[in-house]
Amino acid sequence: MNPTVERIINQCNSKERLECVEKLDNEIDLYSLMENYNWDDGFEIPYTVVTHKKCDLGLALMLFWEFDEPQLYYENPQSEWLYSKYETKSEIKFKIEFCEQLINGIRNGEFKKGANEYDTGFFGEHLYFGDERKTKIRKLKTKRALEKYEEKFLKPCLAEK
Repeated sequence: MNPTVERIINQCNSKERLECVEKLDNEIDLYSLMENYNWDDGFEIPYTVVTHKKCDLGLALMLFWEFDEPQLYYENPQSEWLYSKYETKSEIKFKIEFCEQLINGIRNGEFKKGANEYDTGFFGEHLYFGDERKTKIRKLKTKRALEKYEEKFLKPCLAEK
């Protein structure tokens, strides 16, 4: 793990953490940060990551699918689960802004393909060449998901082979 990422996770105070995140210069380190991030620390750092110029599509899709809040917001921006009475107004503000930035960024094509890959679990039937059962399951799963989500949120972001 990059020493700066490790420092952000384990040692920095709040203001210093944000400055360190802004100084990260590649999408791999941003991905590593978010893979190891303690979400109990709030949404200020995740918001800083999704607004970072190096945030790529693989990372954005990972953030959307691995954490509940973006999916809750996508389905219902007014969901009571997003507005916890145990969080401050500032914490809620960063959570909502994180979800909005992430969803709008994916929807509007603002996140470009970069070094990070993420398999959403949808489409990509070609990934299971020769395994008809897995291909069939993936097609069915994709068909059902398209009833709820836009295609941009479902397409895996994988390296070209």
